[in-house]
Amino acid sequence: MKPIRKCFISYLEEFARDEDDKLFLFDEVNNYSVDDIYRLTCGLATYFTKNGMKSSDNVAIRCDRSIAAVLVFFAVQSVGSLAVMCDPHEAPLDYVKESGVDIKIDHVIDYVGGWTLDGKPFKVTDAEKVDDFDYCKDVDKPALLIFTSGSTGKQKGVTLSQYNYVNHQRNFYVVGSYKFGGGDKAIQMLPMYHVFGIAQVVDSVLHRCPQFFPKEVTPDYICQCIEKYGFTRFAFVPSFALMLAQAKKEKGYDTSTLITAVLAGAPSTREQFEFIESQLGLKIVPVYGLSECIGISGAAGFEDAVDRASSVGKCLPMNEMRTDTPSGTAEGEIIVKGPAVMLGYYGEPEATKAVFDEKGYLHTGDLGYVDEKGFLHVTGRIKDIIIRNGNNISAAAIEQKLASLPFVLQAAVVGVNDEACGEIPVALITLKAGAAYDAGAVAGVLKKIEMPKEIRIVDEIPLTSSGKTDKQKIKELFSA
Repeated sequence: MKPIRKCFISYLEEFARDEDDKLFLFDEVNNYSVDDIYRLTCGLATYFTKNGMKSSDNVAIRCDRSIAAVLVFFAVQSVGSLAVMCDPHEAPLDYVKESGVDIKIDHVIDYVGGWTLDGKPFKVTDAEKVDDFDYCKDVDKPALLIFTSGSTGKQKGVTLSQYNYVNHQRNFYVVGSYKFGGGDKAIQMLPMYHVFGIAQVVDSVLHRCPQFFPKEVTPDYICQCIEKYGFTRFAFVPSFALMLAQAKKEKGYDTSTLITAVLAGAPSTREQFEFIESQLGLKIVPVYGLSECIGISGAAGFEDAVDRASSVGKCLPMNEMRTDTPSGTAEGEIIVKGPAVMLGYYGEPEATKAVFDEKGYLHTGDLGYVDEKGFLHVTGRIKDIIIRNGNNISAAAIEQKLASLPFVLQAAVVGVNDEACGEIPVALITLKAGAAYDAGAVAGVLKKIEMPKEIRIVDEIPLTSSGKTDKQKIKELFSA
C-alpha cells in the first residue's frame, strides 16, 4: 500500500456525486445529506474568499463539537488556509496567546451567540448553497495546526498537511476493524481541536459513514443515543469508556447495535479493557498515535482479545516503526516514519530538528517494545521516568500495578523533587464504587523503590481537554 496524493475535499466532492441524498451529518434537530454538506462547504468557502481569506492565511477557529464547526473546517480546507484549531471555552486569540506558540493570525472564526468572521456575523448551516468551488489541491502545504496538550511541558503547534491526515485514514482503515457497511452510523464525542477528533471527521468522509453530533457528552446521554439511533461505532478515551461501561452496567441500556470502538489517548489495563468490551458488547480497536504522527499502530477487531488488550496493535502498513535499540524491538524509544508524520512544529525549526534523527525518524518520546507477534507495547514516556536514588522507575509501571488492584478504578503517578532521593513518586487514585482503600494490598504489588511517598484518594484524576492525564496539574497539586 502506498500513500496517495489526493486532496481531502475531492473525497467529499466524489462522495456527494455518488451518493448525493445519503444522510451524512446529523444531530437531534438537523439532518444533512452529503450533497447538502458539500454545497454548504462550497458556499462558505466562497463567502470566506470574498471576505479576504487566502490560501496563505492562518485562520483561528473556535472549534466546538458541532456540524457547524465541521462545515467551517471543510470550508477553510477548501480555501487552503491553515486551520488553527482552538478550544471552544476560550476566545480564539486568547487561546492562541496562552499556548505560547508564536503565530500571526490573519482571520478569526468565532461564535458568541452566533458565528462571526473577523467580527462580522455569518450563518453556517443556513449559508448559501453553491454547486462547486475551485478548492485547494496542494496536499503538501500546511493545512491544520493542532496545539499539543502540554500535559508534560510547554505546548507546541503541530503542523499537518492534507497529505498527512488523508493518508492516516487510508493507513488505519487497512487494519481498522470491520469494513464499513451501508448500515453503519458513528457518533462523534471527541473535541474538534484535538487530532483524534479531526481524524474521526476525516474518516466519516473517506469511508462515507454518517456521523451524529450529540448535544452533550455524558455517559447516560450517550447510552440513550445509542439506544435511540442504533449506532455501530465510535471512538473514545479510556476514562470515558470506563464511565460509559459503568453506566451500561448500572442501568441496563441497550447497546446491542455497537460493533466496534477505537480506543486511544491513554493506557488501560487488561481488566479495564475486558470490562468495557463485555459491558458494551463490542470489539475494541486499540490505537496509538500522537499529534506529531496521527497514527502509528493499531489493532483489528478480529485479532485475539489478549493481544488487543495488552498492546496498541501492529505498525500501520505505510509506516516504518521500531524502537531505537539495536534490534529495533527491545524496550526503547518508539520512532516512526510514515505519511502521517507532521511537517513540523510551527515557528520552531530547532524544536522540530530535535525530534527527527538523521534517517528521518520521528522520536516520539514514548517507550515501548515489539513482541514476537509484532504487537507494539507502550510502557511509558521518557519524561515519566522517575530517578530515585539513581534508579530509573517507570511511572507507567506503577500506574499499571495500582490500577490492577480490585479497589482501584484509575491511577496517576508523577515524580516530584525530593531533597534526599532526588525524585520520588507520588500518586492519585480513584476508587471503584463502594470499595475501600487497602494499604497492605498496595504494598503487596509495588516494589519498595516504587512505593509512592504519598497516595491521595480523589474523586477524579485531572485530565487535559483531550482526555489525557494532566501530569503537570498533578505535580502542582503535590507542590502546593
